Amino acid sequence: MTMMTRRPESTVRGEVLGAELRRIRETAGLTLLEASESVGISPSHLSKLETGKRAHRIEDVASLCTVYRVFGQERRDLLEFARNSSELGYWQKRSLSFASKVGTLRVLESRATALFNFETMFVPGYLQTVPYMRAVMRGGMINDEEEIDRRVVARIQRQSGVRHRSVAVTAVVCEAALRTQIGGTAIMRDQLKHVVEAAARPNVTFQVVPNSVGMHPGLEGPFLRLRFADRPGVVFLGCGDGSSLIFEEPEDIEYYKVVTAALLGVALSPQESVALVSGIAAELE
Repeated sequence: MTMMTRRPESTVRGEVLGAELRRIRETAGLTLLEASESVGISPSHLSKLETGKRAHRIEDVASLCTVYRVFGQERRDLLEFARNSSELGYWQKRSLSFASKVGTLRVLESRATALFNFETMFVPGYLQTVPYMRAVMRGGMINDEEEIDRRVVARIQRQSGVRHRSVAVTAVVCEAALRTQIGGTAIMRDQLKHVVEAAARPNVTFQVVPNSVGMHPGLEGPFLRLRFADRPGVVFLGCGDGSSLIFEEPEDIEYYKVVTAALLGVALSPQESVALVSGIAAELE
C-alpha cells in the first residue's frame, strides 16, 4: 500500500509571507526584539512568523506593516497572503510580478535539500548559460531588453544559490531539447558543452530521456520537484500563460513522485546521457 505524504506544518504561502516580513523588517533597520516589542508580541513568536512555523494572524501582519511603514498595495498584498496563509497550494497569477514569483522560488530553493527538474523542450534552468537564457526569453516574446537583463540576473542568482549550498540537483531532459538549436548553432554548441561540464559536479546528476522511448508521463509537461529535510515536498509548475502552480497536497506530491520514478526508469544512465550530449555538441562543430 502506498504511503501518503504527511501534511506540512507550514505552507508555501506562510513561508513566503514570513520571508517577506523578515526582509521588510531588515530593510526598516529593526532587530527582531525591537520589532516584536513594537507590536506587543514575543521575539520567539515573531521568529516563528518569519519562518512560517506559526499561522499568520491578520492583526499581527497589519501591526507589523504599520511598524515597518508599509502602506498601499504592498500592505494589501501582505494582508491577502495572511488571510490565506494556512491553505495548501498556491496559484501565482499571470498578473503577479516577476519579482514576487522568483522570490517564492528563492525561498523554496534556499531551504531545499534536493531538486528534481524535468524539461521537455529546454535545457533545465539550473544548467543554462547566459546566451541560451537570453535566446529562450526572446523566443518567449519578452522584447524588453531591460526586463530580459533582470530575469537573467535573477536566474544566475538562483543558480549560484543552489551551487553555493551544494543542493543535490537531478536534471532530466527530453532528447528533443538537446537537438533544438535555440539561439543558433554556436550558442547551442556552447550550451551543450556547459551541460557536460556541469554534469561533472558532484551534486549534479544529468539524464536524458531518448526520443526512442516514445510516450511517457513526462510528456504532460515540465516540472520542478523540491525536497526538504523538515517538511514534505513541493512541486512547481510553470504555465504557458505566465502563471504558475505550486502543489503541496499529499496526493499531488505522491503523483509527481511516481512520475519522477517513471522518468528515471526510461532515461539513459548519467554516463550515457553525457555521451549523447557530447555527440550532439560535436555535430555542431
